[in-house]
Order: sequence, then structure tokens, then C-alpha cells
Amino acid sequence: MTEFQSTCLTDCIRYVHRNLGIKLILPELSISEIGRIVTQESLKTFSKFFPYVLRISIDDSVAIKGKAGFYKIPNLDMLEPIRMRMMYGNNSFAFTNGTSAIPMTLNPIAAQLYDDYLSAVATPMTWRYWAPDILERYPKQGNFNNLVIEVDAMHPDHLKTIGIRMREHFYRLALLDVLVSLQPLRHRFETISSEYGPISLFLEKIDSASAERESLIQMFEQRSMFTGSKRRIMFA
Repeated sequence: MTEFQSTCLTDCIRYVHRNLGIKLILPELSISEIGRIVTQESLKTFSKFFPYVLRISIDDSVAIKGKAGFYKIPNLDMLEPIRMRMMYGNNSFAFTNGTSAIPMTLNPIAAQLYDDYLSAVATPMTWRYWAPDILERYPKQGNFNNLVIEVDAMHPDHLKTIGIRMREHFYRLALLDVLVSLQPLRHRFETISSEYGPISLFLEKIDSASAERESLIQMFEQRSMFTGSKRRIMFA
């Protein structure tokens, strides 16, 4: 028995074929051409709103020798980052340039006042991303621990990282992208002559594909604002 896959490129192409009625007509686009539309158009659009999110720890083991504050981000092989966020597990190093400063109190109000004071007088950590896999940290001096970054990346071409809850939405986007690609091809031959007379091609579904795609993108924009994958910067 083959391993079950919630989402995959082959299943997506079969979905497109079913909705195009490939069994009854000869498609203008081959399987490989449909696959390219899915991976080069649909996947990029989908990943912009619902990216593949990785959490990666950054420490001295990935520091670039001879370049202070530069790190090579691991685990980005074959992935295309879209955006990057930084998170901290310990703010005593993030706000004091390496000097540990933990207030000797269990009073949450006093601890908050102390943190407010530190944020006012100490230099906070900032960073800069250099494509494709380099992170530059500021300030350059100091020791830092529990440094974690979140990377929003494009989903890989195998599509396995797209969860089953979003599979139908992605397949729908792929179908619409294929229909949009078929539009100029079908309109070149709106009718075909045959021994039974002229045959009109079914163009209504293709003509409405662009409008349906715009509606789907608007839904993606709204849902991506409230998705659970959206992280907030947390300070421990």
C-alpha cells in the first residue's frame, strides 16, 4: 500500500483534469504544462498568503567566521524564503548587549517597570536579511542565546507541506490558473467545423475564470490576516 499523501502534484493535476472534462476532449495543455502552471503560478500565489513556516534556531554554530554578527541560516536548501521574522527566548541578552540583567523580584509589576527601563536605556537587537540565506545581527558585540527566527517560505513543488484543510482551496486556485491560461487558446477557435456542422466550444467557464480567481484571492487576503500561522514577537 502506498503512503497516503494529503496533497501532491499528481492529485492536483487529476483534479484539474476532472474539472476540465479531459476524458471527453483533447486538452490544449499537456500534463507537464499544467504542472508548470501549478508550480510556477498557483504555488507562488498561494504561498504569498499561506506560506510554509519554519522555526530555526540561530547560534554560534552557524556564525560566519571573520564576519561579526553574520549567520548562515540552516535548513533552507531547496526553499525560497518570502519574509523573515525574529523571535527571542531570553530578552536579558537581547536588551543589555550581553550583560545578564534579571530583576531580583517576583513582583510582575516591578519586573515590567524594569523591562521598560531597559528598553529605554539599552540598544535593542535589530537584524537584516541578505538573500538567500544570510542573517546580519545588530549590535555586533555581545553574546545572545535562545535566538529563534521564523521563515515564511514558498511551499516545495511536491505540495506535501500544504495541509489538508487548505488543499481544496489550493486545487481550486490551480484550476482557475489553468482556465486563465486556456482562455486565449480556446478563443482562437470559438467554433470548429465538422461533418455534422459547426461545433461551439464551451467557453463560459473559461471566460469567468479570471473573475473567480480575483474573488478567491480576495478571500485568501482576508483569511491570511487571521490564520493561526501568523506569529507575534514574544519576549520571555
